[in-house]
Amino acid sequence: MKVILQQRAAIAKRSLTPSERNQVVKAINSLNELNFENALNSPKFYKLTGLSKTHQTQLYAYRVNSRLRLMISIDEDKWIIEDIVDYHGHSSRLFLIQEKA
Repeated sequence: MKVILQQRAAIAKRSLTPSERNQVVKAINSLNELNFENALNSPKFYKLTGLSKTHQTQLYAYRVNSRLRLMISIDEDKWIIEDIVDYHGHSSRLFLIQEKA
C-alpha cells in the first residue's frame, strides 16, 4: 500500500532525534510491505477508539518503538500518516482507549 505523510507528521518527524527518525523511517517502510489484512494481525497495530465518533475515518496506532506511535488512517489503497506522537508524553491525542484491531 502507498504511504502518505501529512504535514503534521512531517513536522513531528523533523523534531525527533536522528535515531528516532531512523526508526520512524523503518516503520514507514514496513507499512509499504503490509496490506490492511496483515496489519490487523500485527501486534504493532492498534485500532483507536474515542476519536472515532468525532473523526470521519477510523484511526489506528502503529508502534514504532516503546515510546513513539504513528497515527494512521486508511483510504482505500493508502496509509495516511496523520501524526507521530509520544505515547508516554503529554500528548492529549493519545488519551484514548486502545483496542486490538
